Amino acid sequence: MKYVEVYEEIKNKIIRKEYSSWSSLEGEEILCHKYGVSRPTLRKAILKLKNEGYVHSRQGSGIFVNPPEFYEQSKLTTLSEKQDEGYKIENKIFFCK
Repeated sequence: MKYVEVYEEIKNKIIRKEYSSWSSLEGEEILCHKYGVSRPTLRKAILKLKNEGYVHSRQGSGIFVNPPEFYEQSKLTTLSEKQDEGYKIENKIFFCK
């Protein structure tokens, strides 16, 4: 599928640091032209990148590259999953006068 090829290409550029952390990707129109795809195809690729933590978007501002810790770390999402993987979870209570 074409969107997977676009996804892989952008993902590899992010991993190789051709797109630096917090930098923005080109606009949709430019990316569509660059990869020879339609906007719906590009949007599917971008959605996959978002779901895997490679990029995020800001309404009206564009699509931005996340730093490596967003996509290199485990995809665990709950505290119990983190604890099962060996993370130590601590509670601290502070009292202020």
